[in-house]
Parts: sequence; C-alpha cells; structure tokens
Amino acid sequence: MQFSTGGTDVTKAGAGVSVNLVTKRGTNEFRGSARFLRTDDDFFAGFLEQDTPFLEQPDSTLGANQSSFLGNSINKITDYGFEAGGPVLRDTLWAWGSFGTNDIKNRTGGTTRADAQSDDTILENTALKINAQLGQSNSLVASWNNGDKQKFGRSAGPTRPQPTTFDQRGPTALYKLEDTHIFSSNFFLSGTLSKVDGGFSLTCKACIANGTLANTPETLLDRDGVFHNSYLSGGTSRPSEEIKADGSFFFNTGSVSHEIKFGSRLRSFEVSSPFHWPGRDLFLIEGEYFDAASTTEVVVAHRGETPLISQDYTSLWVQDTVSFSRLTINGGLRYDLQEAANEAFTIAGNPAFPDLLPALSYGGEDAPFDWDNITPRIGLTYALGEDRKTLLRGSLSQFPEQLETNDIALLNPLGNAYAYLDWTDTNGDLVYQAGEPTTLLFPVGFDPDDPTSLTSPNRVAKDFEAPLTTEAILGVEHSFLPEFVVGATYTYRLTENPISQERQILGFSDGSTRPTVASDFVVGGTLTGELPDGNAYAEPFYVIGCVVDESCVLTGGTLRENTDREIEYGGASLNFIKRLSNRWMLRGYVNYGEAEWNVGNAYRALYDPTNATPTSTEQGDSDGELFAVRSAGSGNKGDVFLQSTWSYNLNGMYQVAPDRPWGFNVAANIFGREGTPLPIFRNATNGLDGISRGVQLSDVDQFRTEDIFTIDLRLEKEFAATSNVGFTFSMDIFNLLDEAYVLQRERNAGSGRYQFIDETLSPRVYRLGVRLNWR
Repeated sequence: MQFSTGGTDVTKAGAGVSVNLVTKRGTNEFRGSARFLRTDDDFFAGFLEQDTPFLEQPDSTLGANQSSFLGNSINKITDYGFEAGGPVLRDTLWAWGSFGTNDIKNRTGGTTRADAQSDDTILENTALKINAQLGQSNSLVASWNNGDKQKFGRSAGPTRPQPTTFDQRGPTALYKLEDTHIFSSNFFLSGTLSKVDGGFSLTCKACIANGTLANTPETLLDRDGVFHNSYLSGGTSRPSEEIKADGSFFFNTGSVSHEIKFGSRLRSFEVSSPFHWPGRDLFLIEGEYFDAASTTEVVVAHRGETPLISQDYTSLWVQDTVSFSRLTINGGLRYDLQEAANEAFTIAGNPAFPDLLPALSYGGEDAPFDWDNITPRIGLTYALGEDRKTLLRGSLSQFPEQLETNDIALLNPLGNAYAYLDWTDTNGDLVYQAGEPTTLLFPVGFDPDDPTSLTSPNRVAKDFEAPLTTEAILGVEHSFLPEFVVGATYTYRLTENPISQERQILGFSDGSTRPTVASDFVVGGTLTGELPDGNAYAEPFYVIGCVVDESCVLTGGTLRENTDREIEYGGASLNFIKRLSNRWMLRGYVNYGEAEWNVGNAYRALYDPTNATPTSTEQGDSDGELFAVRSAGSGNKGDVFLQSTWSYNLNGMYQVAPDRPWGFNVAANIFGREGTPLPIFRNATNGLDGISRGVQLSDVDQFRTEDIFTIDLRLEKEFAATSNVGFTFSMDIFNLLDEAYVLQRERNAGSGRYQFIDETLSPRVYRLGVRLNWR
C-alpha cells in the first residue's frame, strides 16, 4: 500500500490523501501463507483480562450532571485468512488468490455495565489475480476483488441507543483487466478496464424487528439530542466504470535523459440513495432541542432521497522527467473535465403531508455547469556532494477539487426534501396525529408555494467552479549511513474559492427572488451561559428581518457558490528511518502544522453574521479561524474534528539472539498527538424566522480532548519446520499503559448532556497470533 498526500505526480487527481493498493501476483515458485490472530477480553481465564473502565461521580472527567459512563472496549476480534499463488503454466500463466475474515466485536459506552451497547463488524475479503505473458512483449493481468462489510449496531453510542442503530450489508466487487505492451526498450503502453459494483444497505434495528418501515415506531429526537424508537433506513447503489491508458517514452538529448509519461482516463459513476424514515417518513423533535423555552414540538416530514445521478470524469496528462548529472526536473500538465446529470426518476410523496411533499416524476437534465481545469506540476531534486548523500527537493503543484454528488443533487427537484413544522402535540404523546395543529417553519429542498414544481428551488452561481489548491513542498534528506536516513519537509498549501451553501433564497410579493445578504439580518437574541472552563458566554445570533416581519418568505432553496475565502496551511515534519541491520531497525516522525481561514470582504458582506458552529460542510466565518475537518462517520463518529497541530510516532524492532534457537524479536510502537477540537455551540430558536442555527460559543480550538500518548508492544518467535515451511508465533499488547483517554464529549451547551463523555479510547488489550509461511 502506498499513501501520498501531494507532490508532482500528474496521475494524481486531487490534493487529498490517495491510496495505491497493489495485490500480490503469482510467480514460478509456489508460495503462500495463512494466519490466525485472536484478541479477547478474557484470555487465559482472566489472566490477561481487558479492563473495562467504568467512571462514576465524583470522577473529575465526567460531565457535571453525568452520573456514570462505561468506557469503550473491545470484546473479541478474530482475524484469519490465507493467500497462495504459483504457476499454472510455468513462464506463461500464474495465479494468486487470498481470503480473509475479520470478526470484530466492540462494546460502546453506556451509563451502566448493563446497558453497554454492541457495535459488531464482519469483514470478508476475497481476491483472485491471473497474470499471463502472452508474448515476449505483451503481458496481461486480470483481477477480481470482493469486499463484504457487515455491521450489526453501526452508530451505537450515547445518542444512538441500540434500536436506532443500523445493520449494514454491502459487498463491493472490483473487476480489472490490464494489458501492457512493450514496443521497444524506449516505449511501452498500458491499457486498463475496471468496474466497481459498489453499494450497501443501512437498515435500522427497530425496522428489522418490526418487519417493515411502515410498522416501525417513528423516530423521536429528544431535547438532549438523543434519538429514540428508530432511525433513517435505506441503501445506496454506486456502480462505476473506468477506462485508462498510459505509457512512457524514454530518449536522450546529448547527456540529458528524458522520460515522457502520458495518459488519459475516463470514469463514469452513478449513485442512487433511497432512504426513508420509519412510519410515515417523518421524525419528531422535542421543541426544547431548539429552544429551552419552547412550548411546542417539531414534526419533520421527509421525501426520500432517491434520484439517480450520473457523473463523468475525463482526464489527460503529460509529464517529462529530465535527468542531468545531479539534477532531476519533472514538469507536467494535467487536464480534468468533470460533468454530471440528474437522470429521469419518479419519487413517492410523503404519506403524512402529501400536499406539501407530493409525488413527482422528473425527466432528467444535465447539470448547468461543468468543471474543467488545466493544472501544472513541477518538481526538482538535486544531489549534493561527491557521494550524493544529501538530496534537496522542491515542488509546486495545483489540484482542482473533485466534483461531488451533492453538488449535482442540489439541483435535482427530487432531491432530499424536508419540511420542518411547528407542531402542537395536543395529547402530549409525542406522536403526530393528523389534524393536530402545524405551521410550516422552514422548507428544505422544495418550494412551499409551488410544491409540484419540477425546478429545484436551489441554485448554483453562474461562475461556479472547482476550488483550487496550490501546494509547495521543500525538503532535504541526508543519508548518514546507507541504512540510516533523516529527512525534513516543509509543506505550504493554499485552497482558493472554497464552496459555501449558507445563503437562503428569499421570495417577495412581486414574484422576485434573491439570495440573502448580510444586511438582511437583524439581531434575534443573545445566548448566555457558562463555558466548560467556568467563564460566561454571551453570543448574539441573527435572523432574517424580512422573514420575521413577513415582507418576504423562505423559498426552501439555497445558493451554492464559491466564496472569496481561503484555507492556508503551513506544516513541517522531521522523519528518519534506520533500516534493519545489526539486529535492529527504527523509524519515526514528528509533525507540526495547522491551517486557518482567510475571510474576504465579499463573504462578510453577503453571509449571515451569526458565528455559526462548524459542520461537515460549512465553517470559516471569521478571519484566522482554525480549519478543522469534521468527520463524516456514523453516529457520534460523525462529530470528531480531525485536527491535531502536533503528532509524533516512533517504532522499532530488535532481534534478541537471532543465532540461537531460543532467539526472538521484540518490537514497540509509541504514538502521541494533540487532542482534537471541541468547539462549543448551542442551537438558537427557530421561532423567529423558522431557521434553527447552531451558534458557536468558543473558538474552534479553545477546548480540546485530552492529548494522547500510547505504547504498543510485540513479541514474536519464528520456527522453521522445514526448509520450506515456517511458523511465526506472536503476542501483541495494545495501549500498554491502559489509558482510557476521552475522545469525544457533548458540545451542545443547550443540552442536558452538556460536557458528557461520549467516547473513550479502548483500554489495554492483548492479541495472540500464528502465521504459517511456505514456499
């Protein structure tokens, strides 16, 4: 596996992390391996029992009103599998295959030992690869990979009790055919065809227990942000196909050598995601979730997100690597064209509010925009000294952002639509009955004045384009010994024109519409209270004035556009590696860096002045604010801000008496990082303009989870049964110091769960394993 986060490779499409996974292939020698690894919380009748941390008041880490918390822990993990490969026809045809299973059983935190929830996962992966030498100059590779992920209790946590968790199923198969032809010693071409049958289902446990969605109790979100009864349920289909051709041509101009790398790729992708809420495709919210003084509840009607969306990505690239005596220069250009369409589709209406969210049939339409970019990549490497032990590196590259399905679904009239309605629960049973008084608070994704319209109320700006990241890297690497290398790198990234979708589309009595601007907002109130450090907060929030005085209405649409903000990152890393020699090896790194927002004047003039809490899609209201990506995982895993200014890692291995029969290997891994941000927020009332706002009450990184420091150990002993067969027995100890660091807390200052612990690091656990190798 190869991970890269940037650089000058023109085959890399985006600025984020890319993973290149290359499976093994058969050779003329038959060889293989098998493994069995077991992690258990009760090894050897409790001698190696895993501790399950259980905190009770007055423990200082618990929230003020949190009576107890059962920390997260591992119950059992069973990992087994095999791989084998060899010749089918010697020197002509080879095969390799593998199978592996991971059975992972976790406990998630509860308030008592009795109510601990389970989040169990079974991963099954099967692979087969055939490679053939069709001629002296031509080779063919065919492969099939199938990964099946089954989860039972996905998203389990303090805010998602077991009936509201998912059971997940979804095998994904990858088919790939690659042919390479060598025309001469200076020229070769490769062509690849691949297909992915992707998709999965997420079915709520309560829906399984009740047989159908219609028979399942409807979801309730209580005042503390905890779900009850059931949850959203459905699945997604994500097939894709790809054609790729690339090649290299080598030649010399005098003493200078050139490698011309060129290629193209066409990728087609489709997605359809039908999800519905149980019962009548609606869910209920206690009014106090939005406002502690609320005397009414909220019912949210939904029209399932089922439209079919297609996307096409076309890429072309060319790059020349020029090598002089001590200097290597590579420069290239990449062209990307990203297009999409909303395909024809029919969608059912909401059964409880069919007039507000009716059934619709849509003929489909191409997206009114496409993204095309030409981006350069250039890099230099220079070797210092006669022995060339020191390398200086530098690169400058640009990467366009990838077009996402959400950018297209926004304009689909069948896209995700919600109607938030103020609801008087006449009989107080927290179940909506037809006829109970409701008033539309806030439409999302549909026009309440024209609910049958086949034109989405959402818009994109006319000059909507891909955000662009410019990356500069400077590095130095020195080889003190052939097996000991130290390197230092500085990375600078600037992302321009990031996308925002915060501006509501307003409608006026003369039939005109327009997006909000900052001057439309007036102070709606001030939130007051106490931060986790005891200091008071007083944070104003703003509402749309013309909606409050009813001189305009919300159309249910928003504007997606580029903004004049920037994300600026600077970071340095120091790394070293001492390869295995003289019985030991060691490697490690130290990273330090962070990104922040630069906010322009146009953004301030156009956007809601409320200091909004960061979400997975929106953040960056103020100049100099820390940039932290909010995770997109399920359950409470979706509320982690992935930002640590510093981190470090050190791992190594020592061979104890390798020339003795009793010799063994010992290894250790040390890891540390800064805790993740905990931006405190509180929901502001939706009783004024119908919009519920998450108002940020602290700086993004004013409060963080605990810094993490962990140590893992490994002991292994190799035995040679014969000259061709060997066994390796191992024992691993993870989290040696048995630390239960707090990883997440409730950030909502208006919740009764404010500052509650939601997740901890699993405590010390042991793993025993055996691996068989043969050749």
